[in-house]
Amino acid sequence: VKGTVEEIRGRAFNFYIFSPSYYELWKAKLPYKTYVEVKGVTRHSFEFRPSKDDYHTLRFVVENQYPAPPILMPEDLVFRLSATWSGKRKA
Repeated sequence: VKGTVEEIRGRAFNFYIFSPSYYELWKAKLPYKTYVEVKGVTRHSFEFRPSKDDYHTLRFVVENQYPAPPILMPEDLVFRLSATWSGKRKA
């Protein structure tokens, strides 16, 4: 999996890519592992090879570092994510 995530207004965010089981641990605030974890970025490029079990079930999480304003405009929530998957076809 290869891609880039970017906040189009240049605001910092945290970005994670999890397997389903580690995502549940992260939500429960327990120790976890990630395929990708970056904090306080406005743009990040990534590349990793998921396990065979996780290939179709990855969890992408974007965490805003700033509190939402009282009136939220739609463009305040826009992130750009481009990702590419590649693999070999089974015979």
